[in-house]
Amino acid sequence: MKIIKIKNLTKKNILKIFKYSFYFKKRKIKINKNICAIFEYPSTRTLSSFFIASSNLFCNFNILDLEKLQISRGESLKDTIKIISLYYDLLIYRGESEKFKNCKIPYINALNSSEHPSQIINDIFTIFEKFGDYRNKKITWVGRYNNVSKSLISISKILKIKIKVFSNDHKFKKKYLKNKKESLKTNVIMSDTWNSMGKKKEKIPKKFIIKRNFFNNNNILFMHCLPMYDEVCSKIKKKLKTIWIQAKNKIFTCMGIIYFLIGCA
Repeated sequence: MKIIKIKNLTKKNILKIFKYSFYFKKRKIKINKNICAIFEYPSTRTLSSFFIASSNLFCNFNILDLEKLQISRGESLKDTIKIISLYYDLLIYRGESEKFKNCKIPYINALNSSEHPSQIINDIFTIFEKFGDYRNKKITWVGRYNNVSKSLISISKILKIKIKVFSNDHKFKKKYLKNKKESLKTNVIMSDTWNSMGKKKEKIPKKFIIKRNFFNNNNILFMHCLPMYDEVCSKIKKKLKTIWIQAKNKIFTCMGIIYFLIGCA
């Protein structure tokens, strides 16, 4: 199976990953597989999470640098992908090439400009853990339309989660866009860096900077996939403790994803 975008998963699939992730917060299992990672974009949390997750599952984890492979001397990408398919049980890929998903082994998109499936699986898992359920919870996205927000909207359709958006980005469908007052009637505020990788840097309009007045209801959970820049007011950053729980949970949800793809086969 390949997880290229959230739509590749069913509700049953996602709930299985959650089940495995909860299990792996307490236990480890030996699956003894060989995992290949190719990251053409920078990564701190996703690469580290998949590395530690693989180690906790007693898997070999190999990071391939394309510049150090024979492909840099002219070997075809087709042959390189064939070798990866012969040697490994799972490919984790971060980048824009469409050809790596043609591998003959399970595959996970670790981020491209379109989606970030592993991140949003982790985020909803963290909401599930925090509230004891994800159903009947309202999530407000504050920020621009990007890969994470697209994955959020996709998973909300599968799991029937209510989504609101506070943004000036008209790539969002009108049915999601709400004013600030309406947007803050929510259980969760979710955000991301305003300027995504590879995009032209733009100044953040003041009304979209996350400030103390966004949290009139003290029960609102704030989530951010990190790194965090000017989209969050510096005065409140130290109080946003959930983002560190969210970050650590990536180890367990990556274990859940790996086990779902190759551990229970």
